Amino acid sequence: PSNAKAYNERGVSYATLGDHKKAIENYTQAIEIDPDYALAYRDRGVSYAILRDHAKAIVDYTQAIEIDPKCAATYYGRGVSYSALGDHSKAIEDYTQAIEIDPDNALAYHNRGFSYAELGDYSKAIGDYTRAIKIDPNDANAYCHRGISYAELGNHKKAIADFTQTIEIDPNNAVFYFNRGRSYAKLADHSKANADFAQAIENNPNKCT
Repeated sequence: PSNAKAYNERGVSYATLGDHKKAIENYTQAIEIDPDYALAYRDRGVSYAILRDHAKAIVDYTQAIEIDPKCAATYYGRGVSYSALGDHSKAIEDYTQAIEIDPDNALAYHNRGFSYAELGDYSKAIGDYTRAIKIDPNDANAYCHRGISYAELGNHKKAIADFTQTIEIDPNNAVFYFNRGRSYAKLADHSKANADFAQAIENNPNKCT
């Protein structure tokens, strides 16, 4: 009963099964046994974040970082929670720290790009999405978000190229067709726009925005 690692590993198993309340109970027990167990704080933060209690998640991630400041995943997780709470400046700081520790972290580039876009800095967003795509060229969402940023800057030809790439990766996603259709419409290519809108509706009649 004094084995902190066993509690933490049982917490991971509960989390894997989707029972994050029991996971949190076990991570808490691990922390009570070993208050310097950085991984238990991080794992509990992940479960809090999944339960959308991002304030508690941030507290746990911060504690984990104080104990182990070299874990890219912890900075990334805290960045996600800051972003979920709308604090994109702090999210960018954490994603940047994660990237410094792990320069091949495609998700950190992707999410930092999203936060830049939320702050209206579409040029930096495009740069980060491009880095994410170089690391993971099959990330359809990175192409999609880069396309949205190009569209926000009025570059609909590049936006269409990115949306086309997303459709090649995931041809069943209605949102990708919808976004490409909007860019075609902006270029007054209404026949292609209508074709994409029709495909979006066919793929998902209830969600095409």
